[in-house]
Amino acid sequence: MGTVYATDHLNAEHRFEFWRDVICDAYLPIHCETPDAARFCGHIELDRLSKLDISRVTGSPQRITRGREHIARNSDAFFMLSVQLSDMCRLSQAGRSTVLHEGDFALYATSEPYELHCRADVDQLVLQIPTNALLARVPQAEMLTGQGVSASTEIGRLVSDQLRQCAASVVGQSALVQQHMQDMIIDLVAAGFSTLIDAQVELSRPDQLLLARAKAAIRDNLQNEMLTPDFVAQTVGMSQRNLARVFQRDGNTIAALIRQSRMEAIAADLVDPRLVSHSISQIACKWGITNFQHFSKAFKDAFGLTPRAYRATKRTLQ
Repeated sequence: MGTVYATDHLNAEHRFEFWRDVICDAYLPIHCETPDAARFCGHIELDRLSKLDISRVTGSPQRITRGREHIARNSDAFFMLSVQLSDMCRLSQAGRSTVLHEGDFALYATSEPYELHCRADVDQLVLQIPTNALLARVPQAEMLTGQGVSASTEIGRLVSDQLRQCAASVVGQSALVQQHMQDMIIDLVAAGFSTLIDAQVELSRPDQLLLARAKAAIRDNLQNEMLTPDFVAQTVGMSQRNLARVFQRDGNTIAALIRQSRMEAIAADLVDPRLVSHSISQIACKWGITNFQHFSKAFKDAFGLTPRAYRATKRTLQ
């Protein structure tokens, strides 16, 4: 078992305050409200793996919101997937909203505001997936947030069942088996949301289309040491200045996304048991890094540890 966050050891009058101020803040900066604080209870079982975080979240009815102020405190960008295990919950993000019933699942991103409103008790399996890992499989994933996949469909039911089975068994496996199972879990998520692409993805907003094309160009060329903002702009067929404005409206820069994407790819390789014999410099070179003087600082800025310390720490936890 990984980390457990729970309120049952506290007096009833302190449980919601502890949940809101301690647990929610440690788990992910969010705001939480409940209709009956005096009778509140909550429980999270969290397992952090090399690629995924897997949680089982249960508790009293609550409304969870993540706003710009929370994103400013912790801007780590991940996709979150909630699989509804019982009762129902409403998820809203980017002007889209879906109601999840038992077995349904939906996607949302930590980089944008969202709301989860569970009027009945909370009971969800929650997966935290690296942004690049899912975008590599479903480039349109950012436009699928706030939408649900129903377990009443054949694919939805299959994916939902398999996700729950994999989540229940992956933790007890060896590091190598875990690595393959995590890839399988992400593939399952991609398969589930691929069913929505033709029918529901909206590319009517020019900025969305340009961002999707630019991000795909970055993902496809991460190993190219010539990947620069100008390269990305040429790939999508516009000036660097105009593309920079599109990124600025999205709250990002081209260079920052290139750097972040490379650091995430390197971090994933550093803890991959299949690459245990590869040196840090070999892995960095693979992802287009040529300036090693700046690489260590950029990595530490992204993850709070040097590449060597990150690799050693993650190996200890596996």
